[in-house]
Amino acid sequence: MSAEGREFLIGFSLPLAARRALDHVLFLNPYHPELAKTLTAKASLMGLCQTLLVANDAAFADALDRTADNETTFRNILGKLR
Repeated sequence: MSAEGREFLIGFSLPLAARRALDHVLFLNPYHPELAKTLTAKASLMGLCQTLLVANDAAFADALDRTADNETTFRNILGKLR
């Protein structure tokens, strides 16, 4: 990953993703707590990714994979609502 890409993730993308996930939690929690719980986990994972990336920890890749799993869980829950 380029230094610019890394800095963009650390300074913008990951914090923004965490904030937006928590915004959605506030909206969804009264209507669908299971979705809100999944988004809370997403926000935590984004924070973990940022922490690991700042530390230059190779575990960042695994944490990023966990965010993909979380996204799949979120989509599966949404799919059941149709």
